[in-house]
Amino acid sequence: MNRTWLSRLFAGALVFFGAMGFVGSAPALAAINEPGVDIFASGSTTLNVLQNGSGLKNGFGSNWSGLVNVWTANPLADQRWSSGGETFQLTGDPTVTYTPTSTYDADNEFDTEGPETDTVDLTQDPVADAQDPPVLDGFISTDEPPSQMGVADPASSGGVAEQGFPIAQAPVALIFSLPTGVRIGAGGKIGLINNAPGVTDSTLQAILENKVGPTAGYPGNTWGAFLSRAGLTAVTSGTPTATQFLDTGSASAQTGGYQPLELEVRNGDAPETKVLQTFMNVSGDASMAYGPSDAENNWPSDANDGARSNGYAAGPFGANTAGTTLVKNTLATPGTIGYALFSDAVLAVPGNSFEAALQTTTYNGTPSHQYAFAAVQSDEGTTGTRHYAVPGTVATNASGALEAIPNLYTGDSINRGCQYSLTQTTGVGDWCISGDDYNGFSSDPAIYLHSAPSSESGQRVNAYPIDEVAFDTGWIDYNEGDLPDPGFYNSPVNATDTGNTWKSYYLWVEKSTGGQAAIASAKVGWAPVPIGLQIP
Repeated sequence: MNRTWLSRLFAGALVFFGAMGFVGSAPALAAINEPGVDIFASGSTTLNVLQNGSGLKNGFGSNWSGLVNVWTANPLADQRWSSGGETFQLTGDPTVTYTPTSTYDADNEFDTEGPETDTVDLTQDPVADAQDPPVLDGFISTDEPPSQMGVADPASSGGVAEQGFPIAQAPVALIFSLPTGVRIGAGGKIGLINNAPGVTDSTLQAILENKVGPTAGYPGNTWGAFLSRAGLTAVTSGTPTATQFLDTGSASAQTGGYQPLELEVRNGDAPETKVLQTFMNVSGDASMAYGPSDAENNWPSDANDGARSNGYAAGPFGANTAGTTLVKNTLATPGTIGYALFSDAVLAVPGNSFEAALQTTTYNGTPSHQYAFAAVQSDEGTTGTRHYAVPGTVATNASGALEAIPNLYTGDSINRGCQYSLTQTTGVGDWCISGDDYNGFSSDPAIYLHSAPSSESGQRVNAYPIDEVAFDTGWIDYNEGDLPDPGFYNSPVNATDTGNTWKSYYLWVEKSTGGQAAIASAKVGWAPVPIGLQIP
């Protein structure tokens, strides 16, 4: 194969994203052998379940071995691709070794500041660096897009040297750990109303920005004021109904409904924080910056990141440096509100937890208290009826393993622009097909308009509107000037073979009947990307 094969791949991929066509649709011909080689990859620990599988962790995934292992297991079917009317088959049955490090370590591995600096850092992947000689990763996997999202002509001088593609999506779930002394009736839900045109300070915005005003006799920014604002009525005795909450707290002691709201946030910058804050922005919160560069600093000054800050003690499980830790600290601290990827939430706590309905827990030895996922309004209220969606459900499959099933939009109404409008009625979210920055999310307050059966047959009703996107990123070219140094792969020839393996793996992951089907069947909290972004 000539030197420009990967350039053609990415040029074709850009055509796909712009016009929903893709190389690979040509009829298969006799396979042409192309050498591959075992490659390494690294990135977000959150994506480790997606890439490597989860084994029996927390009862999930006993039948899920991960994308890497599924691809490796069937080389004759999976390690092939079509380009320019020819079908190519890898030789040598190459493997992929994915090492969980972090999104930011992966960015440093590939030098997202640009190849001209020649500062790629092979040490960021300890497994690949331990080879003799050390080897640069074939690709990286992150839960937010690298800064070098190349759309420039790869052959042009100074062209961007890497390209990332969305491979999966997961809901960003809001988690409510109610205070002791407050109990919502059976069948009740905590519904969060997004901004509608002309409405300011939505319920979601009020919670996350300390703007819950005094309501129903409760002081501002207390649980009673919040639950009353969310549409529930307080009772002080008896059994509450689905639209009521029982409050046995004390105003003088600030317990029960009088307990102040406490926001649990990630310690340091995190993709989930950016996604949630960007969702607030596109929901109409003009005070929330779009795509914040240091997301934690946008929360109120008294937010708790678990790291002995803002007057709080250290979290029971330490600082919230990971989504799973934030979930644990939230459940272990009654009266807190946290957020995390749905996949992190359901894998963090043992047992059949995080159902759509309210649950009761004594997690980490706490007094009995309720917790729930938030039901987020999935349209703008323009239809006359407000629709709410939860991030997903947890079930037990026939083999006895737990399954986490995301409730996300997977249709084909893709927004071709990068701007969102409150009056917009077509397209979904901000996948930014025509731009050079995916922003790491596809959140859309009007998602109901695209997920109702009357809009697109077979789509979930009330799909959850907040999600985070996973990306796989490779070099535009593995043997020409855009590569920082072919020697990082030990030889120019080996660099080309590395590119062959990455190309084959990526095209399989993005294929609707390949990796996307595997993600859908895995049920570990991740969902395929919308149909319009998959390879047919």
